[in-house]
Amino acid sequence: MNNNIRCFLVLFIALFFAVKSAAQNKKMVVAVDDSYYPYMYGSENNAKGLYVEQIAAIFSRLEVEVEFKALAWKRALQKGDKGAAAVGGIYKNINREQVFDFSQPIFEENLVVFVRKGSAFPFSTLSDLKDHKVGLVYGWSYGSSIDKAREEDIFAVEESNNNAINFKKLIRGRVDCIIVDRIAGAVLIKGMQLGDDVEMLTVPASINQTYLVFSKSYNQKKLMDRFNQALARMQKDGSYKRLVGDFFRKNLPKLTQPDYSY
Repeated sequence: MNNNIRCFLVLFIALFFAVKSAAQNKKMVVAVDDSYYPYMYGSENNAKGLYVEQIAAIFSRLEVEVEFKALAWKRALQKGDKGAAAVGGIYKNINREQVFDFSQPIFEENLVVFVRKGSAFPFSTLSDLKDHKVGLVYGWSYGSSIDKAREEDIFAVEESNNNAINFKKLIRGRVDCIIVDRIAGAVLIKGMQLGDDVEMLTVPASINQTYLVFSKSYNQKKLMDRFNQALARMQKDGSYKRLVGDFFRKNLPKLTQPDYSY
């Protein structure tokens, strides 16, 4: 074997193993919201929250290394749409089903209606919000049923950048009610010391499951299948229930008594 062929083979083998090593070391990037405590929050390089812990635990079972990015929600969705990242903690709706492949549900949120203390009204369906001005967060999907009611102008909407601003608008009378997840709302009420100023209507406005998604253009159906299988195993062996329970007991010890069974 002459020297030229020998050098070519050495370079080819070195390149092969370099590419293989790079592929093996490539992290799965997952984008989450940066301001939806306690589910997902933090900074770009320091994402935290229940969904971060759930998704990390599932990928750990698959021996897949994950890098989380906590971003403004609109930016997280843009990264997901482009296939630059998976997106965690997302609701399902008709438009998103055209763009993303969805995992099995990782959690379930109860979206409820908060009103000023003493201003409760009968509520059982979204049509009962007619003639009320509802505070929502700009750019958010609230799930198919609320999104549809919103598009059909069943109720008037005033948008803000986040739920904290919506609570301020509520107590100042700028909106009649706001819709927010029960636990996230309870966190804000305690933090903003609004316990004497607001109350929650009993019937949920919507019960939304949350998911991990990959852009269809990302072509990760095999990995999604493995993710779903690992999730199912964790639910079956009880470790998923323990993870959720431990998270709430550690982070919200005296605030809520959520259903740990999911």
